[in-house]
Amino acid sequence: MNLRAALLTATFATLTAAPALADNHFIFELDAGLQTDLAAEDSQGTALGGTFGFGGRIPGSKPAYYFVGRVGVAEQTYGGARTLGAPTLECASTEWALGARMYLPITDRFRVMLQLSLGETLQYTDIHYDGRSPLRIDEDLFSIFADAGVQYRFTNHFSLGALMNLGWHPEDRADLVTRSAAIETDGAIGQMRFGVTTTFHF
Repeated sequence: MNLRAALLTATFATLTAAPALADNHFIFELDAGLQTDLAAEDSQGTALGGTFGFGGRIPGSKPAYYFVGRVGVAEQTYGGARTLGAPTLECASTEWALGARMYLPITDRFRVMLQLSLGETLQYTDIHYDGRSPLRIDEDLFSIFADAGVQYRFTNHFSLGALMNLGWHPEDRADLVTRSAAIETDGAIGQMRFGVTTTFHF
């Protein structure tokens, strides 16, 4: 092993051996993953988002609490009924939410993350039929978001993790998007997302 490799190895070992202090008061997080509809079977998509938060530990308490704000975008496709010419639905959505996050430490570096937030989802859907102009449907949905995940804190300022997010639309509404394409669903419920996170603590 050459000197450069030895120094890099020693530096990494030092950073990961020392406990993460978690005394930072701000977080900035990026997430990316896959998204699917909770009701429709034939749906798939991708999602990206960013979260900013501030908070910290209450003196004498191990959990850390943060007030957070998140913005995200997602794209999703559905397959329509063959009896209607097998239309394709292309959905693009933008969401924002405000809420609270809690970190529960398992070890000095491994933590469980729980988050609950309220916001809106702006959804734009184009329904494509062969030989026809696409039909556009816009929706503005009140949304409740619940997140759960795990994080490993490599240094006092950087961690990686994985999360699962549920987005629920509680409003009593007709699901015009899926009905217009005769997509079999159990009702307009919301979305589920699985992703990875990169979090900066400062």
